[in-house]
Amino acid sequence: MDKVRAVNPTVPLGVFILCGVGTDRRITAIEAMIGDSYLGEFFGEPAKVAHSMMALADVGIDRVQVSPFDDASFALLSPHLF
Repeated sequence: MDKVRAVNPTVPLGVFILCGVGTDRRITAIEAMIGDSYLGEFFGEPAKVAHSMMALADVGIDRVQVSPFDDASFALLSPHLF
């Protein structure tokens, strides 16, 4: 990001996030497999995933495009965003 900001400090930066929200067996298995890695922050409890997405703003990300494993993730995330 520093290289982009050096050229144009006002350009919006975005990221595409594949996520899994919830506590069902499939999501918890992926969360366990990924572990404490950066990507692991985007799998699991809705509050945890939402916090991780919102924290991207702290590192300069302006836009987050979310691609969950299923549409139910949107309903689970929405109470925790904004």
